[in-house]
Amino acid sequence: MSDSLYRQWGAVALPLAATSEADLSSLDPARDILLELFAAALISELTPRWANAVAGTPLVGNQPVQSKLPAIPDLDAMRQVYQAFPLLAVGRTDDPQTEDELTLWQNRITSRWSVNYILGPLELGNQLKLGDVLTEAARILSSVLHAGGHKAYATTTNEGQVFAKQVLGAGASCCYFSTLKVVNFMQGAAAFSQGGPKYHALTYLLETTELETDVRVGTPLVGRSFSLGLDGDGGSLPGFMRTISRGGFSSGFSTGFRVLGT
Repeated sequence: MSDSLYRQWGAVALPLAATSEADLSSLDPARDILLELFAAALISELTPRWANAVAGTPLVGNQPVQSKLPAIPDLDAMRQVYQAFPLLAVGRTDDPQTEDELTLWQNRITSRWSVNYILGPLELGNQLKLGDVLTEAARILSSVLHAGGHKAYATTTNEGQVFAKQVLGAGASCCYFSTLKVVNFMQGAAAFSQGGPKYHALTYLLETTELETDVRVGTPLVGRSFSLGLDGDGGSLPGFMRTISRGGFSSGFSTGFRVLGT
Protein backbone atom coordinates (compact mmCIF):
# COMPACT_ATOMS: atom_id res chain seq x y z
CA MET A 1 0.00 0.00 0.00
CA SER A 2 2.25 2.80 -1.27
CA ASP A 3 -0.48 5.38 -0.56
CA SER A 4 -0.65 4.61 3.20
CA LEU A 5 0.42 7.13 5.83
CA TYR A 6 2.84 4.56 7.32
CA ARG A 7 2.33 5.90 10.85
CA GLN A 8 1.89 4.19 14.19
CA TRP A 9 -0.07 5.42 17.22
CA GLY A 10 0.63 3.22 20.19
CA ALA A 11 0.04 -0.40 19.21
CA VAL A 12 -1.86 0.36 15.97
CA ALA A 13 0.08 0.85 12.74
CA LEU A 14 -0.93 2.00 9.27
CA PRO A 15 -1.39 0.40 6.85
CA LEU A 16 -3.73 -1.97 8.64
CA ALA A 17 -3.01 -5.64 8.09
CA ALA A 18 -5.70 -7.61 6.28
CA THR A 19 -7.39 -10.20 8.51
CA SER A 20 -10.29 -12.63 8.35
CA GLU A 21 -12.08 -10.86 11.21
CA ALA A 22 -15.67 -9.90 10.52
CA ASP A 23 -15.55 -6.68 12.57
CA LEU A 24 -13.18 -3.92 13.67
CA SER A 25 -13.09 -4.81 17.37
CA SER A 26 -9.35 -5.55 17.32
CA LEU A 27 -8.29 -2.01 16.38
CA ASP A 28 -7.55 -1.10 20.00
CA PRO A 29 -5.18 -3.89 21.07
CA ALA A 30 -4.10 -2.01 24.22
CA ARG A 31 -7.66 -2.25 25.55
CA ASP A 32 -7.84 -5.98 24.88
CA ILE A 33 -4.45 -6.58 26.51
CA LEU A 34 -5.46 -4.67 29.64
CA LEU A 35 -8.74 -6.57 29.87
CA GLU A 36 -7.14 -10.01 29.53
CA LEU A 37 -4.19 -9.08 31.78
CA PHE A 38 -6.38 -7.84 34.63
CA ALA A 39 -8.78 -10.78 34.29
CA ALA A 40 -5.95 -13.33 34.43
CA ALA A 41 -4.43 -11.63 37.48
CA LEU A 42 -7.73 -11.40 39.40
CA ILE A 43 -8.59 -15.03 38.70
CA SER A 44 -5.12 -16.21 39.66
CA GLU A 45 -4.87 -14.22 42.89
CA LEU A 46 -8.44 -14.55 44.19
CA THR A 47 -9.11 -18.22 43.37
CA PRO A 48 -7.59 -19.71 46.59
CA ARG A 49 -10.23 -17.96 48.72
CA TRP A 50 -13.04 -17.67 46.20
CA ALA A 51 -15.05 -20.91 46.25
CA ASN A 52 -15.72 -20.92 50.01
CA ALA A 53 -16.44 -17.18 50.06
CA VAL A 54 -19.15 -17.25 47.37
CA ALA A 55 -20.95 -20.33 48.72
CA GLY A 56 -24.58 -19.44 49.36
CA THR A 57 -24.37 -16.23 47.28
CA PRO A 58 -25.54 -15.44 43.71
CA LEU A 59 -21.90 -15.85 42.62
CA VAL A 60 -21.62 -19.52 43.57
CA GLY A 61 -20.12 -21.59 40.76
CA ASN A 62 -18.64 -18.54 39.03
CA GLN A 63 -14.97 -17.57 38.71
CA PRO A 64 -13.57 -14.37 40.21
CA VAL A 65 -14.03 -12.94 36.71
CA GLN A 66 -16.97 -14.63 35.04
CA SER A 67 -17.60 -12.13 32.23
CA LYS A 68 -15.41 -9.64 30.36
CA LEU A 69 -16.55 -6.51 28.54
CA PRO A 70 -14.18 -4.45 26.31
CA ALA A 71 -16.17 -1.27 26.90
CA ILE A 72 -17.52 1.07 29.56
CA PRO A 73 -20.45 -0.68 31.32
CA ASP A 74 -23.88 0.94 31.12
CA LEU A 75 -27.43 -0.13 31.91
CA ASP A 76 -27.81 -2.22 28.75
CA ALA A 77 -24.56 -4.04 29.52
CA MET A 78 -25.69 -4.72 33.07
CA ARG A 79 -28.93 -6.25 31.78
CA GLN A 80 -27.18 -8.46 29.24
CA VAL A 81 -24.63 -9.90 31.69
CA TYR A 82 -27.20 -10.63 34.39
CA GLN A 83 -26.26 -13.85 36.23
CA ALA A 84 -22.76 -13.64 34.71
CA PHE A 85 -21.08 -11.69 37.50
CA PRO A 86 -18.42 -10.82 38.50
CA LEU A 87 -17.92 -8.67 35.42
CA LEU A 88 -14.63 -7.01 34.45
CA ALA A 89 -14.98 -4.13 31.99
CA VAL A 90 -12.15 -2.08 30.48
CA GLY A 91 -12.48 0.79 28.04
CA ARG A 92 -11.36 4.30 27.18
CA THR A 93 -13.56 6.83 28.92
CA ASP A 94 -15.64 9.45 27.11
CA ASP A 95 -13.38 12.17 28.51
CA PRO A 96 -11.76 14.18 25.69
CA GLN A 97 -8.47 12.68 24.53
CA THR A 98 -5.71 15.21 23.98
CA GLU A 99 -2.89 15.39 21.45
CA ASP A 100 0.22 17.46 21.98
CA GLU A 101 3.72 17.80 20.58
CA LEU A 102 6.24 15.78 22.56
CA THR A 103 9.18 16.65 20.30
CA LEU A 104 9.57 18.43 16.97
CA TRP A 105 8.93 15.16 15.14
CA GLN A 106 6.78 13.17 17.54
CA ASN A 107 3.27 13.74 18.95
CA ARG A 108 1.46 11.90 21.71
CA ILE A 109 -2.15 11.17 22.63
CA THR A 110 -3.27 11.18 26.26
CA SER A 111 -6.25 8.94 27.13
CA ARG A 112 -8.13 7.98 30.24
CA TRP A 113 -9.32 4.44 30.92
CA SER A 114 -11.98 3.08 33.23
CA VAL A 115 -11.46 -0.38 34.74
CA ASN A 116 -14.62 -1.68 36.42
CA TYR A 117 -14.79 -4.85 38.53
CA ILE A 118 -18.47 -5.46 39.29
CA LEU A 119 -19.78 -8.08 41.72
CA GLY A 120 -23.38 -7.38 40.77
CA PRO A 121 -26.43 -6.58 42.90
CA LEU A 122 -26.00 -8.06 46.39
CA GLU A 123 -28.18 -8.17 49.49
CA LEU A 124 -26.75 -6.75 52.70
CA GLY A 125 -25.56 -10.11 54.05
CA ASN A 126 -23.69 -10.89 50.84
CA GLN A 127 -22.28 -7.36 50.73
CA LEU A 128 -20.71 -7.89 54.14
CA LYS A 129 -19.48 -11.33 53.10
CA LEU A 130 -17.94 -10.32 49.77
CA GLY A 131 -17.40 -6.57 49.88
CA ASP A 132 -13.75 -6.70 50.93
CA VAL A 133 -12.85 -8.43 47.68
CA LEU A 134 -13.15 -5.02 46.02
CA THR A 135 -10.44 -3.66 48.31
CA GLU A 136 -8.19 -6.59 47.45
CA ALA A 137 -8.97 -6.28 43.73
CA ALA A 138 -7.68 -2.69 43.81
CA ARG A 139 -4.42 -3.89 45.37
CA ILE A 140 -4.08 -6.61 42.75
CA LEU A 141 -4.58 -4.16 39.89
CA SER A 142 -2.03 -1.77 41.41
CA SER A 143 0.51 -4.57 41.76
CA VAL A 144 -0.03 -5.68 38.17
CA LEU A 145 0.61 -2.14 36.93
CA HIS A 146 3.75 -1.81 39.06
CA ALA A 147 5.04 -5.18 37.80
CA GLY A 148 4.13 -4.46 34.19
CA GLY A 149 2.45 -7.85 33.77
CA HIS A 150 1.45 -11.09 35.49
CA LYS A 151 2.61 -14.68 35.02
CA ALA A 152 -0.99 -15.86 34.66
CA TYR A 153 -1.27 -13.74 31.49
CA ALA A 154 2.11 -14.08 29.74
CA THR A 155 5.62 -15.17 30.68
CA THR A 156 9.15 -14.84 29.40
CA THR A 157 12.23 -16.92 30.24
CA ASN A 158 15.70 -15.63 31.03
CA GLU A 159 18.55 -18.02 31.93
CA GLY A 160 16.07 -20.68 32.93
CA GLN A 161 14.03 -18.38 35.15
CA VAL A 162 10.38 -17.63 34.30
CA PHE A 163 9.18 -14.06 34.68
CA ALA A 164 5.99 -12.17 33.96
CA LYS A 165 6.22 -10.64 30.50
CA GLN A 166 6.29 -6.83 30.52
CA VAL A 167 3.29 -5.96 28.34
CA LEU A 168 2.52 -2.32 29.11
CA GLY A 169 5.32 -0.77 27.05
CA ALA A 170 6.58 -1.44 23.53
CA GLY A 171 7.03 -4.91 22.05
CA ALA A 172 5.20 -7.74 20.36
CA SER A 173 1.68 -8.18 21.78
CA CYS A 174 2.16 -5.19 24.08
CA CYS A 175 0.18 -2.02 24.82
CA TYR A 176 2.87 0.40 23.59
CA PHE A 177 2.09 2.92 26.33
CA SER A 178 4.69 5.65 26.73
CA THR A 179 3.46 6.47 30.24
CA LEU A 180 0.78 5.09 32.54
CA LYS A 181 -0.46 6.37 35.88
CA VAL A 182 -3.33 5.66 38.27
CA VAL A 183 -5.58 8.71 38.57
CA ASN A 184 -7.85 7.38 41.33
CA PHE A 185 -10.01 4.43 42.31
CA MET A 186 -13.15 3.99 44.36
CA GLN A 187 -15.48 1.24 45.45
CA GLY A 188 -19.09 1.07 46.57
CA ALA A 189 -22.61 0.73 45.21
CA ALA A 190 -23.97 2.41 42.09
CA ALA A 191 -27.30 2.30 40.22
CA PHE A 192 -27.50 2.57 36.45
CA SER A 193 -31.16 3.67 36.39
CA GLN A 194 -33.58 5.52 38.65
CA GLY A 195 -34.78 3.06 41.25
CA GLY A 196 -32.75 0.25 39.67
CA PRO A 197 -30.66 -2.33 41.52
CA LYS A 198 -27.39 -1.27 43.12
CA TYR A 199 -24.29 -2.90 41.73
CA HIS A 200 -21.31 -3.30 44.05
CA ALA A 201 -18.15 -2.47 42.17
CA LEU A 202 -14.62 -1.14 42.04
CA THR A 203 -13.86 1.61 39.51
CA TYR A 204 -10.20 2.20 38.67
CA LEU A 205 -9.23 5.23 36.55
CA LEU A 206 -6.00 5.22 34.54
CA GLU A 207 -4.27 7.75 32.30
CA THR A 208 -1.91 6.74 29.49
CA THR A 209 0.05 8.36 26.70
CA GLU A 210 0.73 6.78 23.31
CA LEU A 211 3.33 8.09 20.88
CA GLU A 212 3.12 8.67 17.14
CA THR A 213 6.02 7.14 15.24
CA ASP A 214 7.01 6.40 11.66
CA VAL A 215 6.47 2.91 10.29
CA ARG A 216 9.77 2.07 8.67
CA VAL A 217 9.30 0.54 5.25
CA GLY A 218 12.08 -1.07 3.23
CA THR A 219 12.11 -1.95 -0.45
CA PRO A 220 12.69 -5.67 -1.06
CA LEU A 221 15.96 -6.12 -2.96
CA VAL A 222 15.59 -9.77 -3.92
CA GLY A 223 15.16 -10.10 -7.68
CA ARG A 224 15.97 -6.42 -8.36
CA SER A 225 18.79 -5.15 -10.59
CA PHE A 226 20.82 -2.06 -9.89
CA SER A 227 23.97 -0.25 -11.00
CA LEU A 228 26.96 0.47 -8.74
CA GLY A 229 29.83 2.85 -9.37
CA LEU A 230 32.79 3.36 -7.01
CA ASP A 231 34.59 6.71 -6.74
CA GLY A 232 37.91 7.44 -5.04
CA ASP A 233 41.00 9.57 -5.13
CA GLY A 234 42.36 7.51 -8.00
CA GLY A 235 39.32 8.14 -10.18
CA SER A 236 36.11 6.27 -10.87
CA LEU A 237 35.46 2.64 -11.54
CA PRO A 238 32.81 1.89 -14.15
CA GLY A 239 29.35 0.94 -12.97
CA PHE A 240 28.18 -2.63 -13.37
CA MET A 241 24.85 -4.43 -13.20
CA ARG A 242 24.06 -7.18 -10.79
CA THR A 243 20.84 -8.92 -9.74
CA ILE A 244 20.32 -9.95 -6.12
CA SER A 245 19.19 -13.54 -5.81
CA ARG A 246 17.72 -15.22 -2.76
CA GLY A 247 21.17 -16.65 -2.04
CA GLY A 248 22.70 -13.19 -1.71
CA PHE A 249 24.92 -10.84 -3.70
CA SER A 250 28.16 -12.03 -5.21
CA SER A 251 30.43 -11.15 -8.12
CA GLY A 252 34.02 -11.46 -9.21
CA PHE A 253 34.55 -7.84 -8.21
CA SER A 254 35.01 -7.26 -4.47
CA THR A 255 32.93 -4.31 -3.18
CA GLY A 256 33.50 -4.94 0.52
CA PHE A 257 29.85 -5.62 1.28
CA ARG A 258 27.20 -8.28 0.80
CA VAL A 259 23.43 -7.87 0.53
CA LEU A 260 21.47 -10.86 1.79
CA GLY A 261 18.07 -11.87 0.50
CA THR A 262 15.19 -12.61 2.84
